[in-house]
Amino acid sequence: MRYWLLALAIALAVITLPGRTQPAQSNLMLRIGPECVIVNAATTLTDHPDDGMLSGVTTFTYKLRSSGAGGAAIQLALDRPGVPFNYVAKLAANAAASGSQVIPASGLITVAQFGGDAHSSKAGDTGSISWSLPADGSMSAPHIGVSISCR
Repeated sequence: MRYWLLALAIALAVITLPGRTQPAQSNLMLRIGPECVIVNAATTLTDHPDDGMLSGVTTFTYKLRSSGAGGAAIQLALDRPGVPFNYVAKLAANAAASGSQVIPASGLITVAQFGGDAHSSKAGDTGSISWSLPADGSMSAPHIGVSISCR
């Protein structure tokens, strides 16, 4: 028993000797990829028969985490190519963007862009896009989709 206690005391003395080097340290690198998602999108429509225009507001919640070198874009997909389209986008992370253009054949219009390292709140941020376009005479509502993409 005494030998065991003596061996333990010697081992502890060696471990606590001054000048003993510490174990090597290593760094952990963690890469978190971008995240871009739209949730809870809804559109309300208003018909303006006096001027032949149709207007609406598309509201949505978006979650955004872009990479340092990338960015993100919010787009509307519309089923009325060749028609003039006016919009004002209001987003928490990007003050406001507005524009007027003819809907391209692809139907995709970019309404907001974010630079690299952009982030929404963890729960997501709320955005809205107020828009107008000419009614097509059939009084059918346009099909509108909202999407977000990370680069």
